[in-house]
Amino acid sequence: MFTLENRKISEKELSCSGKALPTVALSREGRVFVSYLCGKTDDGALRAKVAYADGAAFDKIAVNIEAGEGSFIENARVWIDPENRLWVMWSLLPEACTKYCVCENADAECLEFGEVTDTPLGTLIARPTVCSDGTYLFGSGVSIKETKTRVEGDRKRGAYIGKLTDEGIKICNKLYGNTSVHDVMCLVENNGKIESYLRVPYGIERHTSSDGAATFPAVKDSGYGDYDSRFAVAVLPSGNLLLINTVHLLNTHHRVLTAMLSKDHGRSFAGIMPLYDGNGKVSAPDVCICGDVIYAVYAIDDGVASHVYLSKFTEGDILDGKLNIVGGETKKIF
Repeated sequence: MFTLENRKISEKELSCSGKALPTVALSREGRVFVSYLCGKTDDGALRAKVAYADGAAFDKIAVNIEAGEGSFIENARVWIDPENRLWVMWSLLPEACTKYCVCENADAECLEFGEVTDTPLGTLIARPTVCSDGTYLFGSGVSIKETKTRVEGDRKRGAYIGKLTDEGIKICNKLYGNTSVHDVMCLVENNGKIESYLRVPYGIERHTSSDGAATFPAVKDSGYGDYDSRFAVAVLPSGNLLLINTVHLLNTHHRVLTAMLSKDHGRSFAGIMPLYDGNGKVSAPDVCICGDVIYAVYAIDDGVASHVYLSKFTEGDILDGKLNIVGGETKKIF
């Protein structure tokens, strides 16, 4: 159930310790939205919330989403498109479906959303991409849990690319099958090529398309990650490649979340900046860009509680290996 709330966040919601899988989006006027999974409903299922900040504090709840009886939410995502529309996307199991709802103005004083729409996307929802020709692409993955509930014969475990059409989102390509796929992410390079990055058992795999996602003939190991990589990738306004990646040190509980910068499209990395270094479990990060400032969001579970953190930094900070910008920080927001 999708519920529009537009209200102040409560102290109970702020102190709730079971938050997970956050994503982030930024409006034209600087309003920061964060989606996250949080405290369980009466029947034990996780709910999803979308909170936002007009200033320094995340003090408003825009949306609350609850699964129906016998269902649970596997993922949720916020995204703001070039027209400043706020997309809220979420996936349900065992229905094995992904839905979305759109607010036409992410900066409106009172947010209003259209109808809830179903999609054929997998339940692992990637950050959408808008191509240079205006095409909207949606990456998604079909999880192990999902394959046990899906009835369509062609929707086996793997990664898929969807395209927004006049009839809604339609699957236009399948990238990979019969493996564990997470954190599916598409982005458009400066030369117009579309690249999809997939988390697979051995690390991060890269697929490249030169024909607008019609085909992805080139497949290779990106060399960016290890077996436990949880990552976000973005092309910055400078044309440089940003990689935020979680590395799990083998045979330990130690995890390191780092921001890395490449000036030669991933062949080498000119800078590295730690965002987290400890024994907690780190979720897949998410990232959005506003001018020169990079916003990264992630959850850390230290075994006692799980909270959402937001980091703000620049390319220069990554090259220096530390936060230098005014207002640059890492802070717990929930």
